[in-house]
Amino acid sequence: INNMLRALWYVWMSLLEDEITQIKGVVAIGYELFRVPLERFDIAEESEFEMFDAQGGFDRELAREIIRIPLSVPARPVGYHLCTDSHQWVGILEMVMVTLCKFVRLRMRIHHGSEQECKYALMT
Repeated sequence: INNMLRALWYVWMSLLEDEITQIKGVVAIGYELFRVPLERFDIAEESEFEMFDAQGGFDRELAREIIRIPLSVPARPVGYHLCTDSHQWVGILEMVMVTLCKFVRLRMRIHHGSEQECKYALMT
């Protein structure tokens, strides 16, 4: 888990090395298409990457650490795009978006469909 958090921290710090990125801001993209199961990877400890603790419950501490990293870097978020092929996620996220403030709603987009459809939507 610590290595995953270090890698995430490094990605954010690499983004901020560019002065133009600091001025214009960062657009985050969540890419939730055809998720690859962990069995496909050659990792000795698969449970190392799961968001669940030993008792099968959601690991809140890990979730807090993952969320804390983007919040702790001096980046200006200007947009968020979520690409998904799951009908369930679209319905849930549209309900959540209604509850968000106008500032966030204007900067968040949900793209639903195949990989090709989502890529085209991101290009527009």
